[in-house]
Amino acid sequence: MTELSSNPITDAVMIDMARWPSTLCAVTNSGTIECRGSNSYGLSSPSLGITNITQLDMLDYHACAHNGTDVECWGNNNSFQSDIPDNLGVPTELAVGGQHTCLLQTDYQVRCWGNNDWGQTDVPENLGKVVSIDAGYFHTCATNDIGQVTCWGDNRQGQLDVPDDLAPAAIIRSGSFNNCATTIKGYNICWGDNRYGQSSIWYDLKDFAVGDDHVCGINDEEVFCFWNGNNSPEVLDIPSDIVSPKTIGAGRYHTCVWAESGFHCWGRDSKNLDYPAGLTNVSAIDGAIYQTCAINEGKVTCWGTNYDSLVLGVPKNLTNPTHIATGVGHSCMIDDDDVKCWGNNRRGQSSSRSNLNNPSAIAVGGTYANTSETGHSCVADDNGVKCWGSSTNGVLNAPQGLSNVIDLHAGTSVSCALQSNGHITCWGDIFGPRMNKSLNIGSVTAMKGFGNNACVKNARLLKCSDYRGALLLD
Repeated sequence: MTELSSNPITDAVMIDMARWPSTLCAVTNSGTIECRGSNSYGLSSPSLGITNITQLDMLDYHACAHNGTDVECWGNNNSFQSDIPDNLGVPTELAVGGQHTCLLQTDYQVRCWGNNDWGQTDVPENLGKVVSIDAGYFHTCATNDIGQVTCWGDNRQGQLDVPDDLAPAAIIRSGSFNNCATTIKGYNICWGDNRYGQSSIWYDLKDFAVGDDHVCGINDEEVFCFWNGNNSPEVLDIPSDIVSPKTIGAGRYHTCVWAESGFHCWGRDSKNLDYPAGLTNVSAIDGAIYQTCAINEGKVTCWGTNYDSLVLGVPKNLTNPTHIATGVGHSCMIDDDDVKCWGNNRRGQSSSRSNLNNPSAIAVGGTYANTSETGHSCVADDNGVKCWGSSTNGVLNAPQGLSNVIDLHAGTSVSCALQSNGHITCWGDIFGPRMNKSLNIGSVTAMKGFGNNACVKNARLLKCSDYRGALLLD
């Protein structure tokens, strides 16, 4: 939000944001409210009669605040959600929904008002002593003093389906169409809409892989996946017989895992699921649209559709392949101090590179349909990052001075490098600056991608540059 750069709020003690109007408001140290951004429905210019404010809450088009005695709301009021009902009790916590508002009072009871098309203001009886509330767009949730969570209202995304085995909860927080509870032992559990990973909590993440519309990860015990709900629900059909996953890789609409139970692939039915027999010790997997490749016992094996009669033609006489990257029309690997590539080479993207100085990462890129015009490869070694092939959109223009690179990503019109200090640098077309901004979440330790989108992880967050959003890691 550019206004915060030119006119920062310097003494904020609490902030909240209305997403669609892009309005941010803050409670200041002096108990007043300052706002920046869009003034739709008067959101950024509240005229409040109360002082010494202790809590603020907002979702989309209205906001409310209280000072421990009185409540005031402002913004959109098309369902009377900003009108304060008579005879409210003493406020302790506010919850602002899409077009409704709820209040937790000091007598542990909940009052709600505003739009009730989905029953979101019909507070259930026998909630007990409520200690925490929150509201989504069309639903409301409450936690009582013995840790029971109750939700009411719209359930089209399963946001009312509180897990049966949910441990006693201390706090409930609601998104637009999902909820997350923090248990008294400090665990986070989420449920409801998961199209952007917002209801996924991945524990002890060891590795992850990114496809066109899905992300999957592994820990020592299980596989997790989420998808954006657009193209291929089969990517969530994780085999139930996977035991102790060790390595994961993904293609456009499929995922493969090497585990103690053997090799497993799932996703949209294609030849990428027809992996060869005899895989015994897989150390790396990567997939694209037409092909999937794995390093097994020091040898590289590829399967799938032999697009352009080239993508399955793995070079012979390999000595020690350690890294592999597959693209639309070509693939590359690091073999000792050399890069060996195969597949489409109309732009020189499959040319080999020799005598590198400790190569550490490899990536290949290209477009879905027109590999004759695009396609590039990048490698990182102790001398920096080198890219070759098509120069479309500036994807070959790796900045000078990139050192200690531990991972690379190459898309259709972007290239990125992750350094050991946790910083990401991207270049190429409009996607470079956009991804620089979205992927630098601090202390990044891994980066994976597909096409012009990538996901990164640090100790607590997996963040993607596109619609897939972010999820918590625990």
